[in-house]
Amino acid sequence: MSKILFPFAIKIFSMIHQIMDKGVIQGKQYTLPYLCGNPRILYCNMDILNAAGVNETPKTWEEFLNTAEKIKETQPDKSPYLAEWANPSIGGMNNCFYPFLWQAGGAVFNEEGHISLDTPEALKTAQFIYDMKHNGILPDKATSMNAEDVKNAFLEGDVGMVIQACTIAPEVDAAGINWDFTPSLEEKTKGTFIGADGLVIMNDSDKKELAAEVIKVMTSAPVMEEFHKNLLKQPPITKSEKSYDDERFTEMYETELDAFQVLPVVEGSFKVYDSLYKNLQLMLQDQLTPEQALQDTITYAETIQE
Repeated sequence: MSKILFPFAIKIFSMIHQIMDKGVIQGKQYTLPYLCGNPRILYCNMDILNAAGVNETPKTWEEFLNTAEKIKETQPDKSPYLAEWANPSIGGMNNCFYPFLWQAGGAVFNEEGHISLDTPEALKTAQFIYDMKHNGILPDKATSMNAEDVKNAFLEGDVGMVIQACTIAPEVDAAGINWDFTPSLEEKTKGTFIGADGLVIMNDSDKKELAAEVIKVMTSAPVMEEFHKNLLKQPPITKSEKSYDDERFTEMYETELDAFQVLPVVEGSFKVYDSLYKNLQLMLQDQLTPEQALQDTITYAETIQE
């Protein structure tokens, strides 16, 4: 490994150890990292921002809102910001909700695994998103757009800012977009989603040793290098693997590790996330208030966590 990449590699290995910790349940390691990295970042079309009189990507909620307002005022044919509020799966919240919730200092579940949406931080986040919709920063069409729709709108040069995965950077380059990014906005703190998918051997498997050997092969340097080279440009997970991730993200991995968040392991959590996403969608359609969207999710979560 080159001397230039060595500090980057040290940071990546530190990140992998942090992600490994997320696979520890009741004191035991249950998962092995496989798809790691790909944080959600704030992409900015700098031509649109510059035309609005903004020369740098926003770093805080206040700067984000100010930038969006300037885009709305100067370029009515552009969307200041888009998010996928009609995604068919709960993964849409990786981009449109969790980052803001963590930046506000909130969480869906507390450390004990109980629903944690009855907090000022959660309400502040829901209200923030609600206000963006009703102030015209988040256009009406966002409630009918999925992740692919939002990405394509950005690639077509119609959007000032989106929160999307790092892995779309090659597509943004290919589209000829003059872009820059902010790893995480900041309100009370920083926070954004990062992937930490892991491989698990089921307890009732009758071929545990064979499964373990398969996992070793899948996560070996040659296999992971080909995977990252040809499929997903993500950070290496082995010390001898060459990095194919965008060099523009190197500093982010060196300085923003504390901002990267993964979803906690909580029994039945996907049902709660699904309820939350649906209730927030209803909120954006004015069928629920921000308070009601959160409370309805809490009420549902309590029925399945008893």
